[in-house]
Amino acid sequence: RPEARMGEVGGEPWRDPKEETIRSLRKELRRLQGPSEEDIAAAKAAKGAGVAAAPKASEESRYPKLADLAAGRGELPFFTRAEVAKHTGPSEPYMVLHNKVYDLTPLLGAHPGGDEMLLTRAGTDATGEFEVFEH
Repeated sequence: RPEARMGEVGGEPWRDPKEETIRSLRKELRRLQGPSEEDIAAAKAAKGAGVAAAPKASEESRYPKLADLAAGRGELPFFTRAEVAKHTGPSEPYMVLHNKVYDLTPLLGAHPGGDEMLLTRAGTDATGEFEVFEH
């Protein structure tokens, strides 16, 4: 095989730039649309099967809605990334971390990084930045 000769490296295969653009746009569209109906149904089925772990007591005291959700009186909402992107203001900031949506309102005024750090990333997926600080 000619590409296996010592000292020579084969070139990258040719890729059509239009196809690459279309592929990246489709990927971005899927990311913005959020979970499909099948994904939502599968998540609900998994929840009904008892796969989800029960929330911790400290979380229940901080977030009273969790007690209702754990008792089966409520259902976790599903958010698309486009819906999360609308929540950027200080009145109701949302953030995506590890594909979960968090309301940042309880952290405002109490986060060690400050409110500005939270509000500049509100409405986005901040998983990368979150992991940089070894959370």
